[in-house]
Amino acid sequence: MENHGVHSDLDPICNSLFLMDKHLKATYSNQEAIHKMKEYILDSTTPCELRYGLEYLYLNGFFHELPKLININLASPHEVNQQWGWVYQLLLERYRDQTDPNIFLAKVATIHPLEDHMAYLKMLMNIYGNNALHRYNVFGLYLDDVQEYLRNMENMFLKELFQFRVDEVLFHYHWKRNELVIGRKYAFRLINHFHNDYKVGLIHNVLAYTYIFESYEHAMYHAYQALSLSKNCPFKDLEYLVTQNTIPFISSVYGKAEGISSKDKGEIAHLAIARGEVEEAIHYLRSFTNLSPFKEYYLGKAEQNIDLLQRSYNRFIQEQSDYFFARLPLNEIRKLKGE
Repeated sequence: MENHGVHSDLDPICNSLFLMDKHLKATYSNQEAIHKMKEYILDSTTPCELRYGLEYLYLNGFFHELPKLININLASPHEVNQQWGWVYQLLLERYRDQTDPNIFLAKVATIHPLEDHMAYLKMLMNIYGNNALHRYNVFGLYLDDVQEYLRNMENMFLKELFQFRVDEVLFHYHWKRNELVIGRKYAFRLINHFHNDYKVGLIHNVLAYTYIFESYEHAMYHAYQALSLSKNCPFKDLEYLVTQNTIPFISSVYGKAEGISSKDKGEIAHLAIARGEVEEAIHYLRSFTNLSPFKEYYLGKAEQNIDLLQRSYNRFIQEQSDYFFARLPLNEIRKLKGE
């Protein structure tokens, strides 16, 4: 990765945060230590503590306090701090306002990193944006760089925090490659170490999907864990995801659709098929001009149309590198062929 020559007076290693974090964790309970660390960062006047503290507040779910620290960095006389403030404003907006992934990626492209740590964060942000567009193969292009930089990172404070980000991306990466044992290993590690209800809720929500071919009970357990955590979150997208997508989807897969509803167009059809309302589902799906791979799967399942199911399978693989959900049309094809 390119060296951007950060000035020594801005201290890119910033051992003070690492040492303070360790001291607080050795002295107080985990939750007390996290809150005291938050206060320490907000009261700091040291440039490196102020900008690297953004990552601490962000990953620990201090979304009410984060704007204050963003504004402190934006008002800093140091250009590198201003850049970090702008980037975390972008990250916060991504969740709070549900920024369109294409707009998010366009803004990420304008970042000209003033230090290596920011270049690394920019790389991760590119992965987030592409994942949101179902380009799950993009992380594979970055994988070696992501892991090598983290291994060689001297800033131990950021190294621990960035490791959480990398584990989260690795969870999604292995899930989409249908490598579920590996993916879940990262997910459970995150759940055991994260103290951010929103992030943990999102992980439980994805874990629910990883069990759709194995266990209704396991899938629903994680869905309801996510729903419970969503009640404590400042962002309402998690609750919507669980109630309108995840629970209806799992219910439809297992034919337990009675009493379940959704506002999501695809899941409306999926639930109808599960309830045996096949003609209504076909009519509804045929009203769309463009069908996603999921909707093609639903229509192929309803019509028992192997060509549609094959097209859905091919699109999951070729357009999204999604080997997990490609199992849906593949299983239906095998069922129709009596395999």
